[in-house]
Amino acid sequence: MDYAMKKGVSLSTLRRHIKTNKVQYKVEDGRYLLFVTESFKKGDLPPAGNIREEALRNDNHQSSSGEVRNLKNPNTSNDASSAALTQKVRKLETELHRAQEEIAEMKMLIALYEEKISGPRFNN
Repeated sequence: MDYAMKKGVSLSTLRRHIKTNKVQYKVEDGRYLLFVTESFKKGDLPPAGNIREEALRNDNHQSSSGEVRNLKNPNTSNDASSAALTQKVRKLETELHRAQEEIAEMKMLIALYEEKISGPRFNN
């Protein structure tokens, strides 16, 4: 999941790359471990638009348009509210990342269950 997000490809595309050996991998305890040549940290997210602005736009709890403007403009004197909003955005990004991982795991489980139900397919 992390590899797919980092590379900006879907899990389906990643599976196709694994099947065609376009990606180096090894299977360990039923899990595919992918080899990464560049530095890669687990928390990295792909550039999927401006996540911070979108999260701020959709947040109806305690942020106002003035606070959003303060976050966008670092030269404002309201550093406390900017720091609070920045922290809130980081928390939301973390929650989003966890949710995306859970969704990917559920998709893989569904695929496994569907494969078990349908059984092996034979081409004649």
